[in-house]
Parts: sequence; structure tokens; C-alpha cells
Amino acid sequence: MSSVRRVLLNAGWNLAGNVLPLIAAAALLPYIIERIGIARFGLLSLAWVLIGYFSLFDLGLGRAITRMIAARSESLQSTDVSSICSTGLAVLGLLGLVGAAIVGATALLPTHDLLALPTDLHRETTRSIHLIALSIPLVVATSGLRGILEGFQKFKILNSIRIPAGILLFAAPAIAATISPRLDVTILSLLLTRVAILVAHIQPCLKHVSISRRLVSRRWIKSMLIFGGWLTVSNVVGPLIVYMDRFVIGITGSVEAIAFYSAPFEVVSRLLVIPAALTAALFPAMVSLHEHSAAQAKRMRRLSTRLVALVVFPVCTAALFVAEPALSLWLGPSFAANSTLALQLLLPGFALNSLAQVAATALLSLGKARTVAVLYLAQLPIYSIVLYSLTLNYGIAGAASAWSARAALDCAASFLILRSAEAANRPVAARGIAS
Repeated sequence: MSSVRRVLLNAGWNLAGNVLPLIAAAALLPYIIERIGIARFGLLSLAWVLIGYFSLFDLGLGRAITRMIAARSESLQSTDVSSICSTGLAVLGLLGLVGAAIVGATALLPTHDLLALPTDLHRETTRSIHLIALSIPLVVATSGLRGILEGFQKFKILNSIRIPAGILLFAAPAIAATISPRLDVTILSLLLTRVAILVAHIQPCLKHVSISRRLVSRRWIKSMLIFGGWLTVSNVVGPLIVYMDRFVIGITGSVEAIAFYSAPFEVVSRLLVIPAALTAALFPAMVSLHEHSAAQAKRMRRLSTRLVALVVFPVCTAALFVAEPALSLWLGPSFAANSTLALQLLLPGFALNSLAQVAATALLSLGKARTVAVLYLAQLPIYSIVLYSLTLNYGIAGAASAWSARAALDCAASFLILRSAEAANRPVAARGIAS
């Protein structure tokens, strides 16, 4: 099977793994909102963000494991591959515990005052933070197991897990909301879902590698941390850039405003399933190609960019015209009245962000984790100032405008940097050391 065909086939599996849960989300979110109320839904959306964001405690090791396996699986003995995986998972286990302790400690902060929460939500919010903390080791460990399967390009297996898991991440809160509207009950359902997802990844990994404490070796840790360390900077700053708008809205507005913004944001962000499906398959394939032919890797990247543009841009254009009636039909007139403009302003940004994901993946496959991290760091202070100013003055429409403007600049900068990196490309060492 050719490299391009294999990437497209794997991307197809990834797309199915993202789209089917999306359908479940579209069907279940209105019910969840109705059962728990707008204020609790605003906090639930923050919980989804926090659980995803604090997966950064994997320190980029999940992706580092993928890269090491993809670059070395043909030359390393099976015991060495198993040693890489065992070492990575051991380190991830420790990092997950550290992350849980840090997140749990945030329950001591004056969250209630910061977000202007109603008195009846104070205790629920505190308990929810503790439950979120318990989710962190599960998310971090799962990222390592997923990294193993991606390194072997076993995307069919991965998505046979991702599809039911993704549906369950929305079905479980819906079931919990049926039992009780309490926020902590809903978050508990997410915690139990994360346990099930972790368990589901274990057996498929054991079919390809042996995981044992005896195989843990210090010899792999340095190369993992060099690549993963810079990737961690991206993992910290990137999601912060993507999701900080919700927190700024909460500080300058209300939890209801978060809900009115989160709904269109969640809708538009689902467009990223297209580049996400492709780039997940593209990364290990490009790492392997760089070991043999930089020209082939470049051709694959260009094809991927065109494919994403051909799909995403028409969808975004069409969505501009149907935003208001679609929101009204889906979530009701109140959301349509308050969220339509924000949705329309977010669409161009997400279209350009889709292209930027391809560029970032290509840079990472070249070992340029530091370059991607520096690009995010350069954006953060400027974006923070613009976001706060526009949100303070124009509400959620201002937040959407700031997000799209940043996405446009990020896309342009990413491709300019990638063009230079590809021109200067030289063979990348299989060790995965970031340049």
C-alpha cells in the first residue's frame, strides 16, 4: 500500500472516530442544557476544557513515543520498542499523579468569586474540581497508550475505541443529568467514562508491545524529554490560546455568556475533526518518510493542505448563511439570538486554523517542536491583550473576532516558517531530538 493511500485510509478511520461522537454531541447537548440549566452547562463546558487542557501533564511524551516508534520500528528490536513504551508509560504515570495534585489544589482558590457563581453552585463546583483532578492521571496514561498505537499506525483499532468512547463522553453526562441536575454528578460520569477509555486501550497495545516494569530504561528518557519538552510548551500555550476566551468571558461577563459562546464555539470547533483526522495519520507517516525521502514527505504535506482546504472552506462558507436558523433549530431562539454573530465571526478563524494544523504537524515531523512552541509563545501576550479588550467592549462577538484574527496570523506565520524549514531540510535523526 502506498504511503499516501495509507494516510488517507487512516485519516478516514480518524474522521469516523470524530464525526460519529459529534453526531452524538449534537443530539445530546440540548437535552443536557435543558436538564442542568445554562449556568451549570457553562461550568460543564469549562470542565471539558480543563480535563482536555490538563492532559498537558503528559509533557508531550505521548507524541514523543509515537515519533520514536514511527522512526525506529523497522530498525529496532522488539525488546527495544517495548522498552521505549514501558519507559514512557512509567514516566506518564508519575506525571499524571503530579497533575492530579496540582488540579486538586485549585479547589482552594476563590473560584466562586472569580466566576461570580450562584451560592447554590459553590459546593458542587468544589466537588467537581476534585473529580476533575482524579481524571488527570487517566487522561495522561491514555495519551501514552494512544501514542503507542499511533506509532504503529493502528488507526483502525484506535477508532474502534474512539467512536464508542467519544459517544460516551456525551451520553454519560446526559444519563447523569437524567438522574440529577447536579454538576458534580455530571462530572462523576465523565470520570467513570475516562476509566473505561483507559482500560479499552490496554489490550490492543499489549498485542504489539510488552509492557513491564523490568523494561523501563533511562536510556530513552532524555530523547523523549527533549522532543516532548518543547512539545509541552506548545501543549500548554496552544490550548490556553484556544480556550482562554471562555475564562475571559466568565471574568468580564457571566456563566450564561460562557454558555452562549461555548455553543457556537463547540459547533465550529468540530470542523477541526477534518484536519485532526488527517494530521493524526500524517504525523507518523511523515516521520517515516523523512527517513527516506524529504521530497515525498513534502508532496504528502502539500496534498494534505489542498485536501483540507477543499473540504473546510466550502463548509465554512455555507455555515455563514445558515448559522441563525441552524442554532434556532438546534438550541432554541435564545441561543440563536445571542450566539449567531459569534458563530459567524469564528468560522473564518477555524478555516484558517485547519490549514495551520497541517503546517504544525509537518514542522513536528521535521523535529521542529521548539519552532512550534516559540510561535505559540510569541502569540500569547498579544492575543491576551486583544482578547481582553475586545471581550470587555463587545462581549462574545469581540472574543470571537479576537480568536479569528489570531488564527489568521498563526496560519500565515506557520506556513512561512514551514517553507523555510522544508527548504533547509536535512535528514532527521531517528532519536526524535528537536532542533
